[in-house]
Amino acid sequence: MKQTFWTIFALALVASGCRTTPPTRTVRIETDPTGARVYFGIAGTESRARQQRQYVGASPCVLTVPCDESGRFVNTVSSFARPVAVFYADPPSGATNLHSKTQTFAVPAAFVRPPPIPSAVFLDLTRP
Repeated sequence: MKQTFWTIFALALVASGCRTTPPTRTVRIETDPTGARVYFGIAGTESRARQQRQYVGASPCVLTVPCDESGRFVNTVSSFARPVAVFYADPPSGATNLHSKTQTFAVPAAFVRPPPIPSAVFLDLTRP
């Protein structure tokens, strides 16, 4: 009886110490024309997210972002703020008649449950 207790206790201890990797979602980012420089950021406001953006790559490219169990962006700002996730694209160097573009998505906050992270984002730099 004692040995069974200690075996179960040891198994429970080991199982509780195991940590799984957080879920992620892959987003394919495409632009028209291809070759645009793509950035991504999450912050409390769109302008702040654009300031704190991280370079993703030249389009077309793929970004893997952490998500919650429902497939939504992870809120790293504050549960009381309504942060946004911003995909931003700059035209390729030397291109003419092209414009920078952004797409903004809501991030979960208190009592706010936006749609899940999209599987693809398209940014058309040919339109003003």
